Amino acid sequence: GVILNSQPLMTALLARFFVSKDRLSTPKVLGALIGFGGVAVVFGDRLGSLSPTALHGDLLILLAALGWAVANILTKRLEGKVAPSTIVVWCAFGSSLAFLLTSGLRHESVLKLPDARFWIAVTYLVLLATTYSFVLWNRLIQRNLPSLATSFCFLTPGASVFFGWLILKEPLTSGMMLGTALVAAGIVLANLFGANGDGGQTRLRPEREDR
Repeated sequence: GVILNSQPLMTALLARFFVSKDRLSTPKVLGALIGFGGVAVVFGDRLGSLSPTALHGDLLILLAALGWAVANILTKRLEGKVAPSTIVVWCAFGSSLAFLLTSGLRHESVLKLPDARFWIAVTYLVLLATTYSFVLWNRLIQRNLPSLATSFCFLTPGASVFFGWLILKEPLTSGMMLGTALVAAGIVLANLFGANGDGGQTRLRPEREDR
């Protein structure tokens, strides 16, 4: 979770070079670092010592974070050219092919028939957690500065902790609450005080009407 949430930092850095008007500023950088620090605090008690296997997995997660950041920049640059829903369809198609290929190489069966709970979970993940959510995400990226929009990803670990406590009765520690507060502070700092080099404010814009 901590490594994957380095994605907003990568997005802000890439946006500096590939997205016009999305410049790095002190509040943006501080907000991103504070938010990332909050994520580290939330998962601090779960971070164990590195083993070769864990290090290999961490590097793969880091590559996934970089890939997500690159996708954010490409999505922004396609604003007005490709609809957010179209981007989601092609990404889902490509990732499905990659999944089938890697499963075949590892001799894993993807044709087994699990129980009803599996299909309910898959339906939720496909329709809501992936398709609908990423259409909204791509729309947010296209209509705002990527460095600001992606800062809200820092909310994900806090939300996971909250619902884990609410639904699964997992313990809620002081570290988790402190980390969530840091995440909120980082988002506020980046979005309310993250002025671009021209001095203009860079808050998220409200939904505009399509012309």
